[in-house]
Amino acid sequence: MYLKRLDLQGFKSFPEKVKLEFNPGITAVVGPNGSGKSNVSDAVRWVLGEQRAKSLRGDKMEDVIFAGTESRKPQGFAEVTIVIDNQDGRMPVEFTEVQVTRRVFRSGESEYRINGAACRLKDIQELFMDTGVGREGYSIVGQGRIDEILNAKGEERRRIFEEATGIVKYKTRKIEATNKLEKEQQNLLRVEDIISELEGQLAPLEEQSETARQFLSLREQLKQAEIAMFCTEAEQMEQEFDRLTEQMALAAEQQAAAQEEGNAAKTQIAEKKQQNEEKNAALQTLNDTIAQVKADIEKTEGRIRLAEEQSQNDAANLTRMEKEVAAKEKQQAEKQQETEVCRSRITALKMTMDREQEQLDTLEASYESLSSTLQQHESRAESFKDEIFEQIRIGTEAKGEIAKREAMMEQFSSRKEQLETEIAHTQSRLEHQEVHQKVLEKKAQEQQETAEFLEQELDALEQDSRHASETKAKAERALAQQERVVSEKKSRLRLLSELEREHEGFYNSVKSLLNLPDQKERGICGAVGQLLQVEEAYETAIEAALGGAMQNVVTKTEEDAKNAIQYLKQRRLGRATFLPITAVKGRGLEGRPAILEERGVIGTADTLVTFAEEYRGIMTYLLGRILIVENLDEAVRLAKKYRHQYKMVTLEGDIMNPGGAMTGGSQAKKTTNIFGRTREIHTLQKELEDAGKQTASLEEALQLAEEDLQEIAEQIMEKKLELQKLTVTIQTGKGEMAKMESEIAETNSRLKLLELEERQLADQLSRAEGDIAKSKETLAQSEAAMAEANESLSAFQENLAEEKEQRDHLMEEITQVKIRISNSGQQIYAAEETVLRLQQEAETLQKETRQLHQQMELLRESGDKRGETQEALHAEREKLEQQEETLRQQLEETNALIASLTADTAELEEAVQTAADTAAKLENELFRIETKQEKINEEKQRIFDRMWEEYEITIGAAKEASKEEKRPYGELKRLSKEWKNDMRALGNVNVGAIDQYREVKERFDFLTNQRADILEAEEKLRQIIAELTELMEKQFREQFAVISKNFSEVFQEMFGGGKAYLKLSDDANALESSIDIVAQPPGKSLQNMQLLSGGERALTAIAILFSILKMKPSPFCILDEIEAALDDANVRRYAQYLTRFSKETQFIVITHRKGTMEYADVMYGVTMQEKGVSKLISVDFSKAQEDVV
Repeated sequence: MYLKRLDLQGFKSFPEKVKLEFNPGITAVVGPNGSGKSNVSDAVRWVLGEQRAKSLRGDKMEDVIFAGTESRKPQGFAEVTIVIDNQDGRMPVEFTEVQVTRRVFRSGESEYRINGAACRLKDIQELFMDTGVGREGYSIVGQGRIDEILNAKGEERRRIFEEATGIVKYKTRKIEATNKLEKEQQNLLRVEDIISELEGQLAPLEEQSETARQFLSLREQLKQAEIAMFCTEAEQMEQEFDRLTEQMALAAEQQAAAQEEGNAAKTQIAEKKQQNEEKNAALQTLNDTIAQVKADIEKTEGRIRLAEEQSQNDAANLTRMEKEVAAKEKQQAEKQQETEVCRSRITALKMTMDREQEQLDTLEASYESLSSTLQQHESRAESFKDEIFEQIRIGTEAKGEIAKREAMMEQFSSRKEQLETEIAHTQSRLEHQEVHQKVLEKKAQEQQETAEFLEQELDALEQDSRHASETKAKAERALAQQERVVSEKKSRLRLLSELEREHEGFYNSVKSLLNLPDQKERGICGAVGQLLQVEEAYETAIEAALGGAMQNVVTKTEEDAKNAIQYLKQRRLGRATFLPITAVKGRGLEGRPAILEERGVIGTADTLVTFAEEYRGIMTYLLGRILIVENLDEAVRLAKKYRHQYKMVTLEGDIMNPGGAMTGGSQAKKTTNIFGRTREIHTLQKELEDAGKQTASLEEALQLAEEDLQEIAEQIMEKKLELQKLTVTIQTGKGEMAKMESEIAETNSRLKLLELEERQLADQLSRAEGDIAKSKETLAQSEAAMAEANESLSAFQENLAEEKEQRDHLMEEITQVKIRISNSGQQIYAAEETVLRLQQEAETLQKETRQLHQQMELLRESGDKRGETQEALHAEREKLEQQEETLRQQLEETNALIASLTADTAELEEAVQTAADTAAKLENELFRIETKQEKINEEKQRIFDRMWEEYEITIGAAKEASKEEKRPYGELKRLSKEWKNDMRALGNVNVGAIDQYREVKERFDFLTNQRADILEAEEKLRQIIAELTELMEKQFREQFAVISKNFSEVFQEMFGGGKAYLKLSDDANALESSIDIVAQPPGKSLQNMQLLSGGERALTAIAILFSILKMKPSPFCILDEIEAALDDANVRRYAQYLTRFSKETQFIVITHRKGTMEYADVMYGVTMQEKGVSKLISVDFSKAQEDVV
């Protein structure tokens, strides 16, 4: 097992991913101070789980992440991976290669991985436990920490020796066992407290349980007696009710005939009214259509007028543009003609200049040839002209000076004329440039104003964008809030719907029927409580009015009810009351009695609930003769006034029965939340529907806000592009202005130079005239002298004079030719400038002419389209006028038909009133009969309600239960009274004591068993702790003795003598005792460790390290400059020891000492070429030696 590779990325000074490959043996890491060498050892310590930032030379864990430099950005995370070769299986895993990775992010999050799988820090610590490798082990000795082995307290020093002796894993297990023991002891205390409390409850509960059993037995006997009496009373009431039903049938038939006649008339009235409403709607539609047609006509006329005005404007613009085109084409032709003239002139000037140049070349060649001949002749004449040489020279120079000055005067005169021409041309050019500059300045000012206007528009759009963003944010917040509300309501609706599906609140017998999958096929419509919808304000009153009937089951036919009863019997599911739709036909109050108009009366109960029409008979039977009043005071007042004829129920659930009986007080709500649940489900469904619409509205608002924001963003982008283009144009204009200013400055400078040259030419002409006069005087003197000398010269001298004259003539001709060439060049330059200017002006005129032609073509096309549009608009107006006339005729016909329908409706309403009067008389008769039946029903219902409230039994179930009861009614009444007295004698009875006693007894028995288990587990843990303690002490003493012996040997080898050993401060307590180090270098007496020199202390600490490695070699060991305080001789001993141990332990040493480097097999160099960033280079000395060999 050895360290195979170290990967760093973003760790301290290593921002980029760096891989350090390690081999068995000694690897040295070298480099200058501050280059990042120690970051290698810090990385290994950190990846092994170091949690103290100060141990890594930082203040907080974020400091290990690369913080950036002047040229590099900070990293967002640091990651270190070590790869361990586990071929020998020393690590307790099945892998032959183990990768341990640690990563920390700047946000504070961190993660650990083993072979890529996420793990805990504890897993990594356990993986390296007792291997000598770890943040607290002896395998990593950081910079400056070698001295800590000696400086640390004895207790702190133990950690290194515990790791070396291999007891860390046993100590960890002991700590875990001790923690478990403490938890078990705490659990035992809690269990004993609970057992003590339960013991005090058992005896009282046992006594209460026995009393409760006696009470339940008496109550069951009383229940059977009262059920039998209830069946007898119900049978008598049903016989009287049947007699009254026969009388009511006759009156009902007569009433039905009258109602049928009235209903027929009402049907006709409804049809007439429907027709009338349809005609009125048609009438309104016609009026709206006529108004719309009028508006369309007016709109069409406006569009016609607008098109005519636009046509007139287009014609005027077209005429103006044609004139502009003609003017610009004329200017363009003039510019073209002027350009051709200039080009012809340039061509002629160039031809003339070429001829002059050829002539100049010929003359210069002749001059050179003549000068050479003359020089030869003069040389030959020198031999006999010594006396007159000076006069000849003077005369010749005077003539040359005269000719030169005259030629210069001619040249100066010609140049002066040329300068006058150039000055005039330059002044004209300067005026043109100044005009152009003013045009550019005006154009730049206009562009700047446009740019400022665009910036204002852009600012306004950005303000709109901010408002739109705020609107969008508000819409998003509102939508999120709405979605949360909808989610809550949906959650509540799912809960209530689940309760509704499970029919919570109904009796088990009813629930079993309602949960049948083929409920509809069996003819079961549902329970009464399901088939009603009640407003929240009336829920209590309707519950009281219905009583136990809320759980009655509605079936379609008697046969369906019979089958359902049979189903309950077969499965022993209990009993239920059934209301067949075909059998139950209730009657409400006859007519509209006066009591309904009384103060405090809200109405009959059946009018305050909502139900399907097919259940009307059942709902009328149950609720049709029950009055709902505001409070009990009103009920008492009304009962007295109407002699207790009606059953009344208050909003609070108090009942005033016919005959004067009153029911009230704290009402037992057996059917809690059945109405409320149904109502809340409907309410939630409606609220969710409304919420859905509101959500859609908010989503639409959000979409509109997003569209507005997108539209504004597009406008901003358009304005920015426009402003950007304009800015580029402005910058281009500024460049042109700068160029124009430069050209104007250059022209002014040239004009000043030309004027200066003109003044200089005048001065030179004046000086040349004076020089010519002086030269002529000198020439006259020279000629006189020469005349005297010529008398003595031969014919050779006469030829010499002729040659000189010929040379002078050639010089004069050369000067004249040069002047003419210079003039031609100046004229060509001026003509070319003029051609360039004319071409630019012609191009501008041509571009403007093309633009005008394009605009004219667009106007002609627009005019053609507008003409077609005008014709279409005229046709549309005529069509609309015809449509208006047709609609007015339809309007008159509809008004006549409405008047006819109104008259027919009035006749039918008179017939309806007559039929209603007849039906009202019959309704009074029915009411009288129903009143008698109501009294019977109320009495019977009172008995039903009492039985339901007390025993939860229906009439059918009661008859079934009392079949075997043979005792007479009177005897049952007497027995009931006796049993009630016996129940009262028992006093307050806790019926729940039976279940409570059973539950407490079971819990007491369970906890008693659990206490025994805890005591057994506690004893086992104590045994484990004792065994671990014994094993740890034995192993520690044995290994500690070996380390002490090794330390004595290594110390003597390192120091060359002396003695040293280790000892326990408290030998009796080996597992807790601190460890003392005793060292006596050779030649010194035994003394305090703090009195040793720095080198001696370092060498002693190194000796301890080697003594541990000698006893238990670590797979790898990282040493960070631990030999820094040693001299060269001790460094050599230290390096030799490294070599000796390197066969079993892989060493990675960070060093500055050459003596250590010499023994390294591989060397890594750390440098910092870029400030703040470490770089690595490596050298493998074993391979290098092989290469040398």
